[in-house]
Amino acid sequence: MTPGYRALLSIRDYRILFAVSSLQTASTTAASLALATGLQQSTGSPLLTALGMFASPLAAVIGANTLLAAADTVPPRTLLRVIYLLIAACLAVQTMPGLSPVARLAPMLIIGAASAVAAGARWGLLGDLLSPIQYAPGRSLINSSVGALQIAGFAGGGALLLAFTVDTVFWVAAACSALAAALTLGLPAHAARRTGRLALLSSWRTNLRLLGDGRIRRLIIAASVPNGLIVGCEALFVPWANARASVLYLAGAFGMMLGDIVLGRLFSPARRARLQLPLRVLLAGSFLIFAASPTLVVAAIAVGIGSIGYAATLALQEGLLRATPHHLLGQAQGLENALRMTAQGVGAVLGGSLAEFIGPGPAIVALAATSLAITTTVTRRPLADLPPT
Repeated sequence: MTPGYRALLSIRDYRILFAVSSLQTASTTAASLALATGLQQSTGSPLLTALGMFASPLAAVIGANTLLAAADTVPPRTLLRVIYLLIAACLAVQTMPGLSPVARLAPMLIIGAASAVAAGARWGLLGDLLSPIQYAPGRSLINSSVGALQIAGFAGGGALLLAFTVDTVFWVAAACSALAAALTLGLPAHAARRTGRLALLSSWRTNLRLLGDGRIRRLIIAASVPNGLIVGCEALFVPWANARASVLYLAGAFGMMLGDIVLGRLFSPARRARLQLPLRVLLAGSFLIFAASPTLVVAAIAVGIGSIGYAATLALQEGLLRATPHHLLGQAQGLENALRMTAQGVGAVLGGSLAEFIGPGPAIVALAATSLAITTTVTRRPLADLPPT
């Protein structure tokens, strides 16, 4: 029987991890919106605006290929606290006067690299705190909170931007990260999952070992590449809708939250596995509506419905948990998260670059069509040959 959310939230350690994850999501969401808005106002460039929104995810691959081994070789509570304090400091730097666009992007790249390592530690710790039957609902609840916190982050960040300055939003985001660091003191003092050095070579070797497993490689590609292209579509909401872009972001966050709640709470692992392909088709297909130059309302409805398809990632992450040796769990989860985030950053760069030449609407359609083609061909059967649930 699938555990309910109430039962999961009765677990003290899970509650703390949930709160830590939620605060960090609110922080990065508000900060990304502030940076993208500031760059759009100061430069008018779709590419720089997209980079402002997704520069942090683009740098995730740096963390994945340098210090990701720390997710298993450093006690997770210590690692998370240090990283969240670093993120708070980087956000505070954004309030310095006179920063150029490049100088504003640099701290976000540091945040992206550090967040990749934090994600490995966080998801690895979740696998230790919960039993296998609890893992999917537990991750579903955190994933759905991402949607809720993105709604809060976009709405709250947008309200702050209307009433105050970009610097105010960055200070609020920094405070959220600092509070997340403080809350990690309440997490259990788990020992490192394995011994080893934090050397670059160690991270590279383990990443290559993980990607050398065909099952793991298929899962990570399916979770990363098609979704990354759709995030590239989302990176063009500001150039497409200007000041009304928050409506589209809110619709997408709501759809993502709804999908995670329904798939994680109401369906068995086997049903989730069967639904992952239709959901990924829904995600990409819905963005093709931009070919018809829809009104804002129609576009928001399509984005909200399509974003339900992001829930397919839950089935892929569940498959990754089954395919990964326990002593590599943190690094595998971190690698998947980092490559997914990097694909989103690459998608944003591709979308912004295309929009410079053909406009944001046609660029959205091109990325969505490419995502749909990859979903229905290259990544059609990512859950094949996995151990039974």
